[in-house]
Amino acid sequence: MIATGTPPPRRVNRIIAATGGFLALGVALVAAGDLYRRHSEAIGGAERRATIVTQIVTEHVARTFDAIDRVLLASADAYLDRPAGRVASSEAGERRLRAIKSGSPMLIGLSWIDADGRRIASTDTSALPLVSTTRTEAFAASPQVATAGLFIGHPYRMSASGAWLLPVSRRIIDRAGVFVGVTEGAVDGGYFLATYSGIDASVGAAVTVFRDDGVSLIRSEQREEFIGERAARGPLFDIWMSEVRNGTIQAESPFDRETRILSYRRVPGLPLIAAVSFDKSAVLKPWLASLVITGGLTLVVVVAILIFTGWLMVMGAAAERTRLELAAQTKRADAASRAKSDFLATMSHEVRTPMTGIIGYADLLLHAEPDPKLKEYARVVGDSARALLSILDDILDLSIIEAGRLILREGEVDPVKIVADAVAIIAAVADGKGVVTATHIGEGVPRNLVGDRDRLRQVVANLLGNAVKFTERGRIDVTVERVRTTDGGEEIRITVADTGIGIPKEEIGRLFQRFSQVDNSIARRFGGTGLGLAICKNLVERMGGRIGVESEPGRGSRFWFTVTLPLDRPAADEPVGGIPPEAPAAGHVLVVDDNAANLSLVEAMLGAVGHQVDTARNGSIAVERVIRGDYDVVLMDLSMPVMDGFEATSRIRALPLPKSSVAIVALTASSSPEEVERCRQAGMDGHVAKPIETMALLAAVADHIRPAAPPG
Repeated sequence: MIATGTPPPRRVNRIIAATGGFLALGVALVAAGDLYRRHSEAIGGAERRATIVTQIVTEHVARTFDAIDRVLLASADAYLDRPAGRVASSEAGERRLRAIKSGSPMLIGLSWIDADGRRIASTDTSALPLVSTTRTEAFAASPQVATAGLFIGHPYRMSASGAWLLPVSRRIIDRAGVFVGVTEGAVDGGYFLATYSGIDASVGAAVTVFRDDGVSLIRSEQREEFIGERAARGPLFDIWMSEVRNGTIQAESPFDRETRILSYRRVPGLPLIAAVSFDKSAVLKPWLASLVITGGLTLVVVVAILIFTGWLMVMGAAAERTRLELAAQTKRADAASRAKSDFLATMSHEVRTPMTGIIGYADLLLHAEPDPKLKEYARVVGDSARALLSILDDILDLSIIEAGRLILREGEVDPVKIVADAVAIIAAVADGKGVVTATHIGEGVPRNLVGDRDRLRQVVANLLGNAVKFTERGRIDVTVERVRTTDGGEEIRITVADTGIGIPKEEIGRLFQRFSQVDNSIARRFGGTGLGLAICKNLVERMGGRIGVESEPGRGSRFWFTVTLPLDRPAADEPVGGIPPEAPAAGHVLVVDDNAANLSLVEAMLGAVGHQVDTARNGSIAVERVIRGDYDVVLMDLSMPVMDGFEATSRIRALPLPKSSVAIVALTASSSPEEVERCRQAGMDGHVAKPIETMALLAAVADHIRPAAPPG
């Protein structure tokens, strides 16, 4: 089942849909690209073939009409070579013309016409009309023109055979430059039909020879409606009227109105244009077949892709929901693991600090003679033990509270004594900062109640510890008062007020959350886990009470809680005892620790055996002391505000000799191999784990003290 709040799988659906869409589009584009390529290849191939065939046809037409023109020139020369003053007989002229025409099979008839328009001789009068366009053009030419070249007339059909003939003629000019007649011939259209009819019939090829005025003279398809027709105005007509000599176009045929791929070329030296055209629909017929096949297959593939994409979207949605749920669970587990690791790492240091006080002062008591100080030592040992138990309980309480398994143990409770003991623990630290501590006991506060004494002490100690931590000057007031009597017992209110840094109103809501402080700079400056107030809130609420705070930045805070406890009888105090250590060889030692109790303890341990001891509350002060002083050993705590032990060690090692060679022994909250190796790599010479045992500390210091010269 999908966890509540899991985001819908829209993103994965969009990815799948986009992928399927792009894939389908890609297939369609590939198919379209292939079809476009084939279309271009079909058109381009047809254009190239048309260009080649047009060139061949042009050369053929030029050679053919050049041969015809040579026959006409020979005929004109024969006309001029007749005996002067005597007109040859018709039969003699015919024989001469037949002899001239015999080498030109494309010519059907050949004749002479004199300057007056009379036919002198002819090989085939049926093939030559009495009047032709070429003859008319030849006679119409200016008498001053020596020659007008080859005249090509309008095609006509023979009445007997129905064959199409193309009249050609040339003017006859004598040696004096005088026009004396015309020689005329008829070209057989069937000659061209036989030559051009087999050209690319599969693509509807048509070969046409036009006169430069647009009249169709020759066409491979000898259809009557195409021969002798003038092309209508259009792209072809415009080309013929221009000076463009050759080219390839796609245009509508001026005769049958079909779209054709046409290549044209002007015939050199003649008023003719040769054109070869292919029916575009016939050229594209194979491509159209591939279009149907490729388009159909593409459609099938695209539909299949879209169907598969839809199926993937359905499956992907389910998979994405599962993935998101697993990712959310993993993220929560990772966050919990990181938080627990951070917590345990921080608490390890916090737990070992009071443990140092317990073991250290116990050693002092064990080696001391009974005197009045023993009671003070015993008090310190007891207070440190209670502080240690409080921190250890925090670790356990977190797990217990989260699991809902917190059990309150009832016993004798004296709220006045609980507050007095808690104030006594923090009094030394407060006095060292110049902060005044005061306890106020309200009227009628009962001292014989029943409840969980350790949990109440834990709450009070935590609130007082925070007050001392965040108050640099001024005072701390602790008030115990009886609020009222209820059916459940006496309602007690305990208030801790300070003149510390205060808390912005908008941040108060975060105070009682786990691992939460007002901002990260607070943790860097003052230390702490951010767990105490959250545990306090849970403990007070489990005891049926309430907890709250009023605060103003720069003026201080006022934490309070109320609990209702039944009446019972007074509780008794428990005594404690012990002795101090032996003394090793003397040396000058700098002890660096942010905990005042630790400084006092280590100073007492070392001072008891004759060492001269200086102290520093953080790494920055330690560096300054090393620069100004002359020390044999520096005992360096690792976790401190302002500057930690690693950075302080790095700065000391960067000093000039002999300052940089001072022995540095780490005081760490962990004795793991990783921590020891980290200290060694940082430049430290030794390692003593907290809680500090006297013999281990003295031995570590003695290892780095320069031995004194023997007496005498």
